[in-house]
Amino acid sequence: MQFHKIGSHTKVVLVLGLMTSLTTAHAQSGSQRVEMTASRPTYTQVLETSIQEARKTRKNVLIEFYFDGCTGCEFMKKKILLRPQVQQQLSQNFIVARVNGLKDDGRDLAGRYQVQTYPSYIAIRDDGRPYYRITGASTSPERFLDQLQSIMKTSGNTADMTSLAEDYELHKYDPGFVGSYLESLKAQGDRSGKGQKAFDTWFAKADPNEILQDSLQQVLLLNNVSSVRSAQFRFLNAQKAALAKKHGRENVEEALAMAIGSSLENEPDALDRTDIDNIISFIRESTMMPEADKLLTIEDLEISYTITHKETEKVLEAIKMAFDRQLLRAEHADAKERDNILGDLLLRINNNVLPRLQTQPSAEIKTILKDYLLKIEGLTAESQLSKLVKTKLDQQK
Repeated sequence: MQFHKIGSHTKVVLVLGLMTSLTTAHAQSGSQRVEMTASRPTYTQVLETSIQEARKTRKNVLIEFYFDGCTGCEFMKKKILLRPQVQQQLSQNFIVARVNGLKDDGRDLAGRYQVQTYPSYIAIRDDGRPYYRITGASTSPERFLDQLQSIMKTSGNTADMTSLAEDYELHKYDPGFVGSYLESLKAQGDRSGKGQKAFDTWFAKADPNEILQDSLQQVLLLNNVSSVRSAQFRFLNAQKAALAKKHGRENVEEALAMAIGSSLENEPDALDRTDIDNIISFIRESTMMPEADKLLTIEDLEISYTITHKETEKVLEAIKMAFDRQLLRAEHADAKERDNILGDLLLRINNNVLPRLQTQPSAEIKTILKDYLLKIEGLTAESQLSKLVKTKLDQQK
């Protein structure tokens, strides 16, 4: 098990859900892929063809969910998928079906497979059932290769996991064994929470002073912390300066960012004001995020938190402050930059505000969002994304 280095601020930005609209076209790769053509007009047919091809070749089916202008998708394309070793692995062992999750019947498939983050890579069995999920961009080619290896291992039977489960009771406090056990559970798509329980069990008995002296325990901590509300996160955040000396500040910040991203995605309603303030403090201190990205992230956090806690006046104030600033930038930008800025604003509405409104409906927030959509339409041509946002907003209660 290895803790992989990022090398730039990109992953932290991706983890926190910042997605900037890009206009770069998707490059073709040498891996075996099935995509929409004139003879295959739907993504559903693309997927069916991929499954049939996988049966013939005894390869794994991997659905790549993307959309045009997705920052994480572009990062994967340029930094990960075009690497020769990744191309070789995909070509030899996978049939990749590319599905635009915001277009045509791709939206239905994205809903079927519960895709909320782009890019997402979902391995499925020949009956269409998913058994492994890679959410978001990988940090490095090596990490993505590890994930592909996990898919291939998971596609077999569960005999190895049965043996590991039996050994766990004997080695539950051994950090080396626990690390391998957690990786195996992740590969199986651990839905039972066994991994988190094992991680908590180990950490509850671990000596903090020993952790600070033992690189193996530090790696275990960095690779598996998954919630800002956990004791592991509090320890890591408190000791980040000491751990950064051994593992690099980028790696420690990535681990914290991964935990933050996990909490924002999986337990947003459980986060209190202290949790949000801790996240904001981390963002402000981060050396891996541009100042502009920090501001966007903090604004989105405030909007999400105030919607979740039904603080309508604060929501409206936060939306107005954040969106007016972005519209002002767009008004003074050239055409290309203006489209990028407004595309990013639409993504913020689609990814951050609308999901919250589904659980916390508000007529006042819906009204102000409609006003901003009109302002956006007044500055740029209607896009696929703006149509989607408008449709979702109309469907809100």
